[in-house]
Amino acid sequence: MALENIAYTGEQLKNDLTEFADKAREFPGKVREGVEAASREIQHGIRRTKEAATDVVDNARLGIRKKPLTSVAVTALAGFAIGMVVGSVFRSQR
Repeated sequence: MALENIAYTGEQLKNDLTEFADKAREFPGKVREGVEAASREIQHGIRRTKEAATDVVDNARLGIRKKPLTSVAVTALAGFAIGMVVGSVFRSQR
């Protein structure tokens, strides 16, 4: 009976090691698949970001062409506001 238990335990250990070795062989492939999927997602995100930035620039150009005086006025106002904020920050640091 003790020999049967030892033989069973040995067989079970062999099976467990075989299963572990099989999983270990699969691991690099799964890691590679995960990295490739992440890379595809990142590339897709970059592509979408570029498209969105291009759309923003195109819309800004169109807006400037349609209303050039308004565009100049808004730009001047934005520059003035930024100048006031930056100036007040530097004045308060003295």
